[in-house]
Amino acid sequence: MKVDQKFQKIIVYSGDTGELLGEGKVNGVTFTLGTMTKGASHKLFQGKIDGDTIQATTPGSEEHRWRATREAGSKTALDASAVN
Repeated sequence: MKVDQKFQKIIVYSGDTGELLGEGKVNGVTFTLGTMTKGASHKLFQGKIDGDTIQATTPGSEEHRWRATREAGSKTALDASAVN
């Protein structure tokens, strides 16, 4: 997966095909993310950001829990033009 963040918006793409997988919002260290994968049911995830790691679950269920860690060397500078 590839995750792009522009200020308070996050967009998730497939690392292989570049297909849009989901979009969401960041608020401080918490986020919400809705998936958009074709052929699968829509899911909402809520989670927390801690440094280079994010953890999420579907609200009210531990069934779809996941964790992701930033790949070493993949961090990029914030695009200041995206803030306005």
